[in-house]
Amino acid sequence: MGLPILGHIHNMRTISRDMIVEYHDKNYVGENIIVVGCGPIDHDQLVDDVQKYLKVGKSKAAPNSAVNFAKPAFQYGVTALESDLTENINVAAIVEAPSYFDTRFFSYLLLQRIIGDKP
Repeated sequence: MGLPILGHIHNMRTISRDMIVEYHDKNYVGENIIVVGCGPIDHDQLVDDVQKYLKVGKSKAAPNSAVNFAKPAFQYGVTALESDLTENINVAAIVEAPSYFDTRFFSYLLLQRIIGDKP
């Protein structure tokens, strides 16, 4: 929505509502949509709401394919990246941050500032 239209204005004026509906019905199907929830949400409620309110076309997936609604497991880790150009070593400690409502939230923010939170 925020990107410029690429193409000739004549071509843009030839697009009809039916063409847009056909594109939507063809491409906005289950296996092409990713829904991400973050924060203190109920996973099962999110799944229910997506199935109830998100109007998508029928999936092109194989009829016997299983849909996985399981909550993914968080992968902790530490990684380092060395740059020859800047002679820096960037280290990332990947941890699951506490919720805003967690009593440890502000301690986490302080620790984040001490370690450094630059991209």
